[in-house]
Amino acid sequence: MFDVLRGACAATLMVGCANGPTASDASDAAAGSTEAGTDAGPNSVDAPGDSLTDSQSTALDASGRKRIFATQTQFSGQFGGLAAADGLCTQAAQAANLGGNWNAWLSDSATTAPSRLKSVGPWFLVDGKTLVFSGPSLSGTPAHDLDMDEHGVTGTKGLVWTGTSATGTGTGIHCSDWSRQGEFGTVGLAGSAEQWTDDQTPGAPCTLHGRLYCVQQ
Repeated sequence: MFDVLRGACAATLMVGCANGPTASDASDAAAGSTEAGTDAGPNSVDAPGDSLTDSQSTALDASGRKRIFATQTQFSGQFGGLAAADGLCTQAAQAANLGGNWNAWLSDSATTAPSRLKSVGPWFLVDGKTLVFSGPSLSGTPAHDLDMDEHGVTGTKGLVWTGTSATGTGTGIHCSDWSRQGEFGTVGLAGSAEQWTDDQTPGAPCTLHGRLYCVQQ
């Protein structure tokens, strides 16, 4: 996580400024590092900000509104396949007390991301208020960036592993079914509604860190 500058000025008899990092700036810096080509080490976690309370999460789960989030933790493209990604989504949702069942938005050589969804929309961010997909499927351009993590912290940016085009088809670029780092994988951008599932590049090196989109079922 890179330090970035913030100005905090106080005026009494004289004016002075002190510089220090903010959590949101640090998150932006981490995303920039990922996009620039930082090699993957251990799974990285952004510093948490304000998050939903347990009672808020329970109430949203009971409301029946389906939700979607981009994981706070980032993973290399060698996370072990679709079932392993579903497990990572479930772990993230449980840690945030979201309840429900969750699948990762991912395609591989045999399966497309839309075919893995067992439910229909609409879908909201985890605050339960921000509508992202109004239709029965995750197709087209979302109404809002998918920039909220499982804790309800906004401003989530950086790469998201998908292997999936904007039309929902598999791109065939999927880190060898998400099992090898010496390959490439199609990624989306959590901070861009237009490129949420495909950033229109030939793919990111699977050694990089990326998030996962987790979709409630």
